[in-house]
Amino acid sequence: MKRVIFYGLLVVLIIVSVNWKIGIIQEKRNAPTISISNEHSKHGVPVEVYTVERRNINFYKRITGVVKGDYLESYVSKLLWKKIKRGQKAKVVDDDDIVVGSVSYTATEPDTETGLYKIQLSLEKSQAKINQKFVVDINTKTLKEVLCVPNMAIVTEEKNSFVWLLLPQGQVKKVRVQVGQKSKTYAEIEKGLNLADKIVMSGMSKLSSNKKVKVVNKLGEIK
Repeated sequence: MKRVIFYGLLVVLIIVSVNWKIGIIQEKRNAPTISISNEHSKHGVPVEVYTVERRNINFYKRITGVVKGDYLESYVSKLLWKKIKRGQKAKVVDDDDIVVGSVSYTATEPDTETGLYKIQLSLEKSQAKINQKFVVDINTKTLKEVLCVPNMAIVTEEKNSFVWLLLPQGQVKKVRVQVGQKSKTYAEIEKGLNLADKIVMSGMSKLSSNKKVKVVNKLGEIK
């Protein structure tokens, strides 16, 4: 009799366990499907935006200079020499302990042996040794207070330039822009955008016209 009761209870436990598992499986099947596509449709494609502003765009030419005391010396091509002028500000790349002031000298004639032009840059702070080499960026040109956007926001298609403009309703619109001069980081915008417009910086591959977006972060200054 005890054995019958034992096996009866065991059967009941098995049935309860099976039904419990079936219930869990059905609950999972009935749960709403979560996908990236569904999330984008519901909440919008996550994007980062940039506010269009006026700023200076600096253009640099990179050279290698050799320490000769209280200045750096370099030899450059004629093409580069034409863009380098006395007084232009300069900075050493990736070395905060060496501070270069500006271009202090440019030769008027090329070196007779190399055909290159000698330039010198003043050193304002330096613990460098004689003949030590440094990579230097010379600020050869600056566009003053121009409307600009970071290069990474611009999409190029068949020689035309576009950006994704954020609309007040939270959607985006692809607009054509006329790009002027470009540095390594920023591009001058001559036509197509206005001051304080917001444009998409990342997440552009998933966008289409009137697509709903969700701004996840506002980028600051791009370095």
